[in-house]
Amino acid sequence: MDKIFINDFVKDIEIGAYQSEIGCTQSVRFSVALEILGRDTDLQDDVDKVLSYEVIINAINGHLQNQRFNLLETLAEKIAETCLSFKRVFSALVKIEKLDRIPGSMGVSIFRSKPNRSRGAITDESLIADIEDCSLFFISNKVLSSPSANNWVKVLKKWRQKATILLAPLPLKIPENLTEKANSQFQLISMDQSALIFSSNYKSITIVGSKSELNWARNNDKLSVLCPSQFVLRAAKKPPMVGNGIDKFVLWFAKELGVKSLFWICAERDHVLEDSSQGLIKVVSLMKDDWKNF
Repeated sequence: MDKIFINDFVKDIEIGAYQSEIGCTQSVRFSVALEILGRDTDLQDDVDKVLSYEVIINAINGHLQNQRFNLLETLAEKIAETCLSFKRVFSALVKIEKLDRIPGSMGVSIFRSKPNRSRGAITDESLIADIEDCSLFFISNKVLSSPSANNWVKVLKKWRQKATILLAPLPLKIPENLTEKANSQFQLISMDQSALIFSSNYKSITIVGSKSELNWARNNDKLSVLCPSQFVLRAAKKPPMVGNGIDKFVLWFAKELGVKSLFWICAERDHVLEDSSQGLIKVVSLMKDDWKNF
C-alpha cells in the first residue's frame, strides 16, 4: 500500500493545559503518514491522480485555526479524523511533539484506520478531487471588456462561497483554412491566454491548470482563474469542440470539474444560457450588472 507523509513540520502555537502554557506559544513538531488505497490505473505522471500532501497540511492548519487545544491527544485525533474523511486514505499515523518543555521532545503518537472492508483498489472516479462546494463562473468577452469586470472580481473575492472563473476565448481572427479540430484547439489555447492576461491584470487571482491546483486555491480561500487546456488533456471523456459552441463546452467542463453550480455571466443582447438542470449542476444566467445584487 502506498503512503504519503510529512515529517518534522514545526509550528509555533499556543497549546497545553498547564498555566505556564496559556497565553504563550511553543514549538510543536508534526509528523503524519497516510496509507493510500491501491490504484487500478496507471498514474501517467498526472498530478490529479495522486492525493496531495496539502491534505495533511490543511488538516493541521485547519484545526489549529478553529480552536485552542489543551491536549495533544485531542489535536492528533482531529487530524487523523480529517485525513480519514478522504476516500483514498485507509489509515493515518499522527505524531505530535512539544519541543520546548524538555531538552528532547515529548508528545503523542496515534494510529487510526478504516475498517478492513474499506481496503482495496479504487477507480479513476474516486481519484478525482472533491470540489463540489466550488462554483464555476463563466465570463463572456463583452463582460470582460466592460467596467463590470472589476466589480465582479471584487464581489467574487468576498463571496461567501468558493469560486473559480473560466473565460471565453480571446476575440482573435481564426485562420480560415483550419480543420474543425484545429479550430477548437486554437480557441482552447486562446482561453488559456485569456486566463493568463486576466491573472496579470488581477494579481491576487490565482491561475490554475489542474484539479490539484484548484483544490489548493479553494482550500486557501483564493479566487482562481482556469487554464482549461491541461484539464482537457487529462480528461477521461472527450469534450465537445470549443468551435462547435462555447456553451456546450462550458457545461461539459463544469461536469468534468464536479462543481454543482455554474454561473453564466453575459452582457445585454449577448448570448444567454437558459437556466436549466444539467444533471446535478445548477445553471444560472446573469447579466453583466447583476453583481449589484449578487
